[in-house]
Amino acid sequence: MKKFMAITTCAVCATMAISAASATAFAETTAADLNDGVYSITVESDSKMFKVTDCQLTVKDGKITAAVTLSGTGYGKLFVGTGEQAQAATDADFILFEDVSGKYVYTFEISALDAPIQVAAWSTNKSEWYDRTLTFNSADLPAEALKNGGTSDTSDTSSNVPSDSKDNPDSGVGTFAFTGAVLAGAAVVLSRKRK
Repeated sequence: MKKFMAITTCAVCATMAISAASATAFAETTAADLNDGVYSITVESDSKMFKVTDCQLTVKDGKITAAVTLSGTGYGKLFVGTGEQAQAATDADFILFEDVSGKYVYTFEISALDAPIQVAAWSTNKSEWYDRTLTFNSADLPAEALKNGGTSDTSDTSSNVPSDSKDNPDSGVGTFAFTGAVLAGAAVVLSRKRK
């Protein structure tokens, strides 16, 4: 029983940590958060066969356009969406590459950074669509890319400014308090079992 309680407590704590990390990792950055300009960032791909070697973001007029360079030349076109959706799409919906010094560069609009984006890639060798997931990383952006330099305006005293209150989900205090309560409860149960 002691082992079960210890494992349960660890599982609860691990789940909470993963949930907190996921919430942070998937906080999206949209065009509304960015100043107009051209920025170089990294892009994570869920496939080694679809490796992005360079990405130039252009933020202009409330839109984010990504120029994505792939490591290879095996994909003839892309589609923003799934392979199934691409099969039903028309040629006008496909993103064709531009050959830049022997590298394939695909330029398309994205809705946000730090959020998984579904892309279908057409394999010229296999003549079929492959589903890929790309995540454009805002962590690479310089401070001047973010509106207000990525910081809150200290003169703003409205409720939009995060506080360190336990009621603020962004402060992390509530998560730590809950974790402490779970651990304290487990300790009480274990100590009663020993008696």
